[in-house]
Amino acid sequence: MSLTFLKSGHIYFFVRIVPFGLTENGDLPPVALAVTCCHLTDLYLQENSLSGLLSSLSDLSNLQTAYFGRNNFTSVPSAVFSGLTSLQKLSLFNNPSLSPCPFSTDLTQSSTLSDLDFGSAGIIGDLPDIFDSFPSLQNLRLSYNNLTEALPKSLASSSIINLWLNNQQNGLSGTIEVHSNMTQLSQLWLHKNQFTGGIPDLSKCDSLIDGASKLEEHTPGPCDDKVMVLLKVAEGFGYPSRFAELWKGNDPCT
Repeated sequence: MSLTFLKSGHIYFFVRIVPFGLTENGDLPPVALAVTCCHLTDLYLQENSLSGLLSSLSDLSNLQTAYFGRNNFTSVPSAVFSGLTSLQKLSLFNNPSLSPCPFSTDLTQSSTLSDLDFGSAGIIGDLPDIFDSFPSLQNLRLSYNNLTEALPKSLASSSIINLWLNNQQNGLSGTIEVHSNMTQLSQLWLHKNQFTGGIPDLSKCDSLIDGASKLEEHTPGPCDDKVMVLLKVAEGFGYPSRFAELWKGNDPCT
């Protein structure tokens, strides 16, 4: 089933849509009285079997929540997220049939965005340097895509608390130095990428409780002196990947 919003002149027929368990031949039931144009505020279509093109949400200026996760959409057209000036939560999580597409820069118009879940949503290429445009963004999931290149510097000036970038097909690259300035971080998942360089000083990230480093201590504090010496040596060789993969714990001999 291809999703289409019902429109007659300047009227949209849904304020809140919460259907579950639709088959691919199912119909969206009439769930609300007709309202004036763009009064749609909440759209919950997750965990169905919706397929085909994701119809444009463009200019639904009152839309606050849109969940499309766990469906079978095949394509996201350009400008689909344009003009969503009230958007707070958006999820395309687990739509494995989506054709590859870049991260939408139209989302910069959604300055109130707090939760963005594009995990396993066919996102490819580099992350645009736009995250200072989301002052309210706290949760960002981009796991299981095909993101590449270095992390954008604007992440450092974001308000992101939980950041999941793990399991990219070809892998993000470069250093993770930007995270040392993300002092509000609570969760940071970076495994299954191609990052290089040293692990930055995260001592200012007081709330960080969940990371992905095998070198971390079980209790806070500096590494063993011999470990620090060996890390300095490894730095001169660009931190060889095999060296990083095999070394665990606070012992230079492991």
